[in-house]
Amino acid sequence: MGAFQDPSDEKAQQILEEQYPGRTVERVDARDIFAFGGGVHCITQQQPSSPTAPGAVPAP
Repeated sequence: MGAFQDPSDEKAQQILEEQYPGRTVERVDARDIFAFGGGVHCITQQQPSSPTAPGAVPAP
Protein backbone atom coordinates (compact mmCIF):
# COMPACT_ATOMS: atom_id res chain seq x y z
CA MET A 1 0.00 0.00 0.00
CA GLY A 2 1.14 3.54 -0.59
CA ALA A 3 2.36 5.23 2.57
CA PHE A 4 3.02 8.91 3.12
CA GLN A 5 4.43 9.13 6.68
CA ASP A 6 0.99 10.29 7.72
CA PRO A 7 -0.88 9.29 10.89
CA SER A 8 -3.58 7.76 8.66
CA ASP A 9 -1.13 5.20 7.21
CA GLU A 10 -1.56 2.96 10.27
CA LYS A 11 -5.37 3.03 10.07
CA ALA A 12 -5.30 2.35 6.31
CA GLN A 13 -3.02 -0.64 6.87
CA GLN A 14 -5.33 -1.99 9.58
CA ILE A 15 -8.35 -1.72 7.25
CA LEU A 16 -6.54 -3.55 4.44
CA GLU A 17 -5.34 -6.28 6.82
CA GLU A 18 -8.94 -6.78 8.02
CA GLN A 19 -10.21 -7.01 4.44
CA TYR A 20 -7.48 -9.44 3.33
CA PRO A 21 -6.96 -11.87 6.21
CA GLY A 22 -3.97 -14.14 5.78
CA ARG A 23 -2.24 -11.63 3.49
CA THR A 24 0.73 -9.42 4.31
CA VAL A 25 0.16 -5.71 3.73
CA GLU A 26 3.44 -3.96 2.97
CA ARG A 27 3.84 -0.20 3.11
CA VAL A 28 5.67 1.50 0.26
CA ASP A 29 6.81 5.09 0.78
CA ALA A 30 4.92 6.66 -2.11
CA ARG A 31 6.03 10.26 -1.64
CA ASP A 32 8.86 10.11 -4.20
CA ILE A 33 6.67 8.22 -6.68
CA PHE A 34 4.01 10.93 -6.55
CA ALA A 35 6.56 13.78 -6.43
CA PHE A 36 7.89 12.68 -9.83
CA GLY A 37 4.45 12.36 -11.42
CA GLY A 38 3.80 8.66 -10.94
CA GLY A 39 1.53 6.52 -8.85
CA VAL A 40 1.58 3.09 -7.23
CA HIS A 41 -0.14 1.76 -10.35
CA CYS A 42 2.87 2.87 -12.40
CA ILE A 43 5.26 0.62 -10.47
CA THR A 44 2.97 -2.39 -10.14
CA GLN A 45 1.33 -2.82 -13.54
CA GLN A 46 4.10 -4.75 -15.32
CA GLN A 47 4.28 -8.35 -14.22
CA PRO A 48 6.78 -10.70 -15.84
CA SER A 49 5.24 -13.78 -17.36
CA SER A 50 6.36 -17.23 -16.43
CA PRO A 51 8.49 -18.93 -19.10
CA THR A 52 6.19 -21.94 -18.69
CA ALA A 53 2.93 -19.99 -19.03
CA PRO A 54 0.66 -21.04 -21.89
CA GLY A 55 1.52 -18.94 -24.94
CA ALA A 56 4.81 -17.68 -23.45
CA VAL A 57 7.37 -16.70 -26.04
CA PRO A 58 10.78 -18.26 -25.37
CA ALA A 59 13.63 -15.81 -24.73
CA PRO A 60 16.08 -15.49 -27.62
